Amino acid sequence: MRSRILLTELGDELARATQREEDLIATVSHELRTPVAAIQGYLELLAEEEQLAAYARLVEPIQRNGERLIRMVDHLLTGTRPAHAPTELHRTPVDLAMVVEAAWRACRTLAEQRAVALTSVPTPAQVVVRADVTQLTHAVQQLIRNAVLFTPAGGGVTVSIAGGPVPTVEIADTGEGIPADELPYVFQRFYRGRYARQQAVPGVGLGLHIARQAATAHGGTVTLSSGPTGTTARLAIGG
Repeated sequence: MRSRILLTELGDELARATQREEDLIATVSHELRTPVAAIQGYLELLAEEEQLAAYARLVEPIQRNGERLIRMVDHLLTGTRPAHAPTELHRTPVDLAMVVEAAWRACRTLAEQRAVALTSVPTPAQVVVRADVTQLTHAVQQLIRNAVLFTPAGGGVTVSIAGGPVPTVEIADTGEGIPADELPYVFQRFYRGRYARQQAVPGVGLGLHIARQAATAHGGTVTLSSGPTGTTARLAIGG
């Protein structure tokens, strides 16, 4: 009897802790996003003033970093959505190659900055899926970005599409690989492995979690296989 009471109390405390975490992140994210969005608006007005053209070189990096901060906040909000909250999808028929192309382009600058060769393999036949284009593109982008970040300079990341029987996007890198003892935890929110900590890899440990959320919402999966020569992520899209 006492054990059941203790387990119930523990479960209640864990639920309260989870709720506090979600509330804190939502509050902090809102408090950050609102003033930064206002600053961005004023900067856009300043950029349009001809009299201030001489200061454009100062305004531009402020705008760029403001946009980066807003993206980070949005990333946090997406990755910390409560598990019980339904993901609303707006599915339409879309060519999977277009999704991959958009995600690849979004990560191209990061790959260039980190001296990582980012290659998209052409698909011989069109692969059409019913998907929420925005969410699916964001999921593929997270997987590509993750691969780029964990691939040392001089390495490569290859993105390809398999048409059937289950449409799949495959991202293979030549990075350090994921230790076997860390694989069970990499999809957890805010999880950062040894390599990420030791090499100060940018990020907060939400990319894989967000990708899996989107895949699950589409009736699909995200799986990883890893070894000393790199990691391969596969995002399969369900019906």
